[in-house]
Amino acid sequence: MKAPLPNNEIQRFETLLEYKILDTPSEAAFDDLTRLASYICQTPIALISLIDTNRQWFKSRVGLDTLETHRDLAFCSHAILQPDVFVVPDATDDERFATNLLVTSDPNIRFYAGVPLTNPEGYALGTLCVIDYIPRELTPDQIEALRTLGRQVIKQLELRRNLASLVLVSKKSKQAQKVSKQFFKKIVAGFGLASVILVLIGVISYQNTTVSSNNRSVIKNAYKKLNSLEKLLSQIKDAETRQRSYIITGKQTYIKPYQASLANVNQEIAKLKNLTIDQPNQQKQIATLEFLIAAKLAELNQTIDLRQKKGSEAALQVLLTNKSQNLMDDIRKAIDEIENEERAQRQQLSQTAQTWTRKTTVTIAIAICLSFIVLAVVYYFIYREVTERKRTEETLNQAGMDDYLSKPVFKEKLAATLEHWTGVILSKQELVVDEQTVSTTNNDTNDLAIDWEHLHRISENDGEFELNLLQIYLEDVRPRLEIMIAAIASDDFGQIAREAHHLKGASANVGATAMYLVADKLEKLAYEQELRDATNLVLESKEFINSMQDFLTRKNSV
Repeated sequence: MKAPLPNNEIQRFETLLEYKILDTPSEAAFDDLTRLASYICQTPIALISLIDTNRQWFKSRVGLDTLETHRDLAFCSHAILQPDVFVVPDATDDERFATNLLVTSDPNIRFYAGVPLTNPEGYALGTLCVIDYIPRELTPDQIEALRTLGRQVIKQLELRRNLASLVLVSKKSKQAQKVSKQFFKKIVAGFGLASVILVLIGVISYQNTTVSSNNRSVIKNAYKKLNSLEKLLSQIKDAETRQRSYIITGKQTYIKPYQASLANVNQEIAKLKNLTIDQPNQQKQIATLEFLIAAKLAELNQTIDLRQKKGSEAALQVLLTNKSQNLMDDIRKAIDEIENEERAQRQQLSQTAQTWTRKTTVTIAIAICLSFIVLAVVYYFIYREVTERKRTEETLNQAGMDDYLSKPVFKEKLAATLEHWTGVILSKQELVVDEQTVSTTNNDTNDLAIDWEHLHRISENDGEFELNLLQIYLEDVRPRLEIMIAAIASDDFGQIAREAHHLKGASANVGATAMYLVADKLEKLAYEQELRDATNLVLESKEFINSMQDFLTRKNSV
C-alpha cells in the first residue's frame, strides 16, 4: 500500500535539500551509527534512509547493497508519518506491506522498525531503521536505543547543514570564497586523515585477530601432536607387554590384544603424518620414527613366531638381547625430539603473540590520540569560521537587521519566525540545572570503575544513551562469564582466551576499565595455561557486573 504524502511535503523536501546530503558518498560518522543500530537490535540490515520526491536514498547501509528504492515501496514512507518508532513485526501479516515487492521478493523483508529523523524545525527527513528476514519484536531497551541513535543522526545532519551555511556566508565576496575553500580543504583533509587513521586501526585490529587465530590453530595442532605421540608410545609399550606375556605363558588370549595394539600404533602414525603434512622437517622426523617403530614391531613379531615354532626358550633368548631395549630407547629419543621441538615452537608463538599484542596496543593508542588531535584541529577551524560569521551577523544587527528568511518564503517558516520574536523568552531560572541531582549522580558513578570521560565522549554527553549502552554491555557479558566458568572447570584454555579477548574489546568500548584489566589477566592466564587465579578473577568480574546492574536499576527508577 502506497503511503500518503505528509501535509508539509513541500516544506519537508525543501528542508531536506538544505542539508545537501543526497547522493553523497558514505561517511564514517553515519556508518558507525548504522552499525551500532544493527548490533544493538541484532538485525542483519540497518539503514539511514532519506525520503526524496520519488525515491528513498540510503546515506548509510549495513547488510544491503542497494543504494535506493522507489518511494512507493518504502516502509520509511510510512515511518515518517509517525511521531515515534514505527514497528512492523511481520510484514506478511500487515495489509499495508503484504503485497510489497520488498516483502514478496528480494530482500524478503519480514520485520521493520524505524525511528523518524525529525529535525529541529519538525520535518521528518527520513528514518534510521533496522530490518530482519524473520518476524520478531524489539525490547523496550532496543527501541529506546534506536531513538537515541536517531537523535545522533540528526546531530550529524545538523552539523552538516551548519557547515553548508558557512559556505553560503563565505560566498559573499571573492576573498571570503577563497577562505571558504581553504577552510573546507582543511576540514576534508582533517576528516580524511581521521578516516585513514580509523582504517589503520581497523587493519591493525584485523591483523591482530588473524595472527591470534593462526597462533591458536598452531597451538591446537601442537597439542594434538603431543597427545598422539603419547598415545603412540603407550600403544608400543602395551604391545611389548602383551608380547612378553604370551612368550612367558603361551596363552593365545594375549595375541588378540597384542594385534589391537599394533593396529593402534599404525593408526597413530597415520594421524601424525596428517598433522605434519605442511611441516617437511617434522615429516622427516616422523619417517625416522616410523622406521624405528617398524623395526621394533618386526622384532616383537619375530619373538612371537619363535615362541609358536620353537618354544619359549628360543623366544626368551631373543627377548633377553639388548636389541629390543636399544630400539625402544631410540624410539623414546625420537619422540622426545619431536615433543621438545613442539614445546619450543609453542613457547615462541606465545612470546610472539604477546609482543604483537603490545605493539598493536601501542600503535592503536597512538592512532587514537592522533585522531583526536586531528578532530580537535578540525573543530577549531569550524569554531573560528563560526566566530567570523557571528561577527558579520553582529555588524548586520547593528544596522537594524535582527533575522532573515531565505527565498522562497513559506507560511510555516514565516509563522515560526514571528512566533520566535513575539513569544515569551524562557527565564534563566528554567535553564538552571539541579545541582543536587548532579552531585548525587556523580557520587553514584564514582563507585564504578568506568571511564566516564570516554563514555561521555562517544555518546556526546547523552546520558540516556550511555545507560542503554551499559545495559546492552551487561546483557552481552553475563552469558560469557558463565561460559568462561565452564571452560575453567574443563581446562579449555582456547575457550577462556576467546571469551576473555571478547570481554576486553567490549569493556574497552564502554570504558569499563576494571573489567578490561580483569579480562586482560584472564587472557594471559589462558595463554600461559595457568588457571590458579582464574576463578577468583571471574568472581571479581561478577561483583563488578552486579554493582553496575544496581547502578542502572537506581538510575532507571528515578
